[in-house]
Amino acid sequence: MNQLTFAKLTAAKICHELANHMSAVQFVCEDLLSSAVEIRELLLNVQLLSLTLRFFRGMYAVNGHAESLVDILFEIANIKKLIISDEGSVLSDSVRNPDREKLLCGAVYLVSKSCRQNDEIIITDDKSNVVAEITVKNKGRMLPSGIVNALQHDIPGDSVNIFAIYIKRLANFDGNCINIDTGGDYPLKLKIWKK
Repeated sequence: MNQLTFAKLTAAKICHELANHMSAVQFVCEDLLSSAVEIRELLLNVQLLSLTLRFFRGMYAVNGHAESLVDILFEIANIKKLIISDEGSVLSDSVRNPDREKLLCGAVYLVSKSCRQNDEIIITDDKSNVVAEITVKNKGRMLPSGIVNALQHDIPGDSVNIFAIYIKRLANFDGNCINIDTGGDYPLKLKIWKK
């Protein structure tokens, strides 16, 4: 077993164990639900944590994953009050190919790190060699510098950018390139295309 496979298995196992415990906590929180704003906010935070763990468990799974990453991603966006516009069903169609689903969902997750409530993320593939263009419609949004550095340069992984490095490697493994496109109508666009 190579180091990458071992690391992925370890991460998936940790997420699996944590997700089970978080599901139990979520069940208890649902029993506590009342009209109190704080309790509703707590429940949303626990749901978001549980969804995030399930998302990463699927992202790092070695042999496929039990749940649709697209569905989990939309649930996360719903809780964060983000709009994901899947123009041309780019995300939905990726479910048939687990590696493509991981790449696209991971890239959308990275882009969502730049978003605020009510922002819109648009996914398209309108060009022949373009796998996907993931844009944030709202002005003034920027990716964190750790993600930018990981996508644009060959830098060592650390806790800030390891997921971005993983997404870049997924793209390269499947014969794709991924980068941040600073031109065009939108201030933030992540572009994935075939080499």
